[in-house]
Amino acid sequence: FEYLWADCPRGDAAATATKISDSLTRAQCMALCEASPSCNGMEVTGCLGNPADCGGQCYHFSGVSDGSLRDGNCGHGGDSNALWKLPAYTFLFTGCPRGVGAATWKQIGSSLTKADCMRRCDADIHCNAIEILGCRDNPQCLGDCYHFYGTSDGAIHNECTNDLAQYPGSAYRKLQGGSRCQWSLQAGKACGNTI
Repeated sequence: FEYLWADCPRGDAAATATKISDSLTRAQCMALCEASPSCNGMEVTGCLGNPADCGGQCYHFSGVSDGSLRDGNCGHGGDSNALWKLPAYTFLFTGCPRGVGAATWKQIGSSLTKADCMRRCDADIHCNAIEILGCRDNPQCLGDCYHFYGTSDGAIHNECTNDLAQYPGSAYRKLQGGSRCQWSLQAGKACGNTI
C-alpha cells in the first residue's frame, strides 16, 4: 500500500465508499482491503490519538482501478490515513506484446474482463503480461484474454501496429512490487511512503 495523505480519497478510482467497521486498526483495515478484489484503497480514522496504529472507522473504496485519484479535502483534521493498493499492472500499448519478455503466449479465455484476465495472470507465476480485447468501447474490456511468457524483466514491444483498427488489443505488463508513489504524484501530492 502507498500512504496518500491524512484525508479522504476521491475520484474515479474511489467512486464508491463502503464503511467496513467503526473500530479497526490500520493493519486490520488494510488486510481486509487486500483480500477484496474490488477494494482499490482505504481510509482509517483515529490516527491523531494513536498515530502508530490508528484505530477507528475503516472505509474501503472501489471504482475504476486505474482511474483518477485526488485528495477529497473532507476536513478530517489529520485524524485519518488514506492508503492505496500499489498497481499490479502497467499499460504498455494498444497492440500485440512480443519480445524476450513475451516470447510465448496462449489464449486463456474469451469474453473475459480486464480484471479477470489480470487475476488469472496473477495466479500464474510465469505470466509476465496480458493482452485483452474488447477495450475500444468498454474501459473494463470484455473479450479474448492472452497471457505472455518469457524473461520476467525482458523487453516487450508492439508488433501489431499496422492492423490496430482490426486488432485493438490492450497490453499490460505485470509489475514486480508496484510503482512507488504513482497515486500521490497523480494527485499532485508529495511522494508518500509505502506500507
